[in-house]
Amino acid sequence: LLSGLDRARLAQMAEKARALARPDAAGAVAQACMELAR
Repeated sequence: LLSGLDRARLAQMAEKARALARPDAAGAVAQACMELAR
């Protein structure tokens, strides 16, 4: 899957992924699960 990509392309993809990242995602999912469990 990654063998056809060069270092520059992988770095670009990583940068875009970091821009979309939601550091609080796990906490938000856990909170939603707790609310549904009540």
